[in-house]
Amino acid sequence: MKIAISVGHNPTAPGAAFENYTEYSEVILIASFLVQNLQRKGHLAYIIGTGGLKHKVSQINDIEPDIAVEIHLNAANTYAHGCETLYCPGSKIGKQLAQNVQTELNKVTNNRDRGVKEGWYHMIKPPNPKAQKDYFLAETCCPAIIIEPFFIDNIERNRFIDNLEIQNEMAKSIMKGILK
Repeated sequence: MKIAISVGHNPTAPGAAFENYTEYSEVILIASFLVQNLQRKGHLAYIIGTGGLKHKVSQINDIEPDIAVEIHLNAANTYAHGCETLYCPGSKIGKQLAQNVQTELNKVTNNRDRGVKEGWYHMIKPPNPKAQKDYFLAETCCPAIIIEPFFIDNIERNRFIDNLEIQNEMAKSIMKGILK
């Protein structure tokens, strides 16, 4: 199987932050573990880690993977917590992939299950006339999901940041979900 792993954000736009940690700096670790684990199982896995979103989607489409996964970290500056996985609205394969990954990831994170959700841009859903599908999910040439394993800006982060062992376990659980 050929799998593209997109790292949420990029070095010049690192996403959500807390103290010295950024979404990009933490997600690149999980993505690296995921690629290593997939390659050990004999799969072709690629990290798509820099550039803007359109550039990343173009890179993904150029390599024609079977599956595309983008990893992010949530941030809300509230008491929200948990793990969620998004898929392209209307994609049955994407929904099943998201459910498989969400189930496996929850076993490792032991977080609140925020569920599997349709991926709408800014989560504005129909019938709102401004509703549009998330670009990454809608424009990749293959089934795609976005994984948000935890929140970087609340107490949840204490279990996951600077913990390479659990980040590798997260990657292994994502791999198990993909391979189902």
